[in-house]
Amino acid sequence: MNGIKTCLLFLILINSGLQAQSQVDKVYAGINYGRFNLSGYTPRNYGGLNLDIQLESNLGFHYNISFARDYFHMPAVGALGFQLGAHIASSKKSTDTTNDKIGLGIFIAILGMLIPEGIYYNFQVNDWLSFAPYLNPLQMDFISNKSTEENRRSFGGALGIRTHLYFSDKKFRISPYAEYKIHYDEKLGKGPAFGLCFSMYVFKLI
Repeated sequence: MNGIKTCLLFLILINSGLQAQSQVDKVYAGINYGRFNLSGYTPRNYGGLNLDIQLESNLGFHYNISFARDYFHMPAVGALGFQLGAHIASSKKSTDTTNDKIGLGIFIAILGMLIPEGIYYNFQVNDWLSFAPYLNPLQMDFISNKSTEENRRSFGGALGIRTHLYFSDKKFRISPYAEYKIHYDEKLGKGPAFGLCFSMYVFKLI
């Protein structure tokens, strides 16, 4: 129930942000490498892919897919949208509506993947430095512990900050980050994570 309330609150925040400033200012895409240490689980290094979409108001939305041995992370609504879409597309209640169900399944999967895992605000200090505190309440982690061979899937969140260092007229940036991760399933651990992102300016949407 707490996870559902968090999701609803976060979606309201996204909607408010889009209404306040609907124009996308810049998009950065890149890779990340980090390490987390969750209570009850073996510490491990991980790598992944990042996408940041920032509005002219400096409010932004964050997407991440990360993976390591016995670990996979992605935006929670994207995972649920894909599972629900696949279920609808594969249902066999009526052969007459097969094409409609496949189309609806694909639409739901795409719609789910559009919802970010987190939101941030970028404080631009000067042309080469900015700070971006973030809240990522819509995460999903698949993790197992080698010592117990126990596999778990859980919704979770993270609170953290990234420091952006810009190069080549903001075409590239390096972003050290630190965060604290939790999971809404109390059986899964919580703890710190830190790492480094390497991103490239992709384009500006108008």
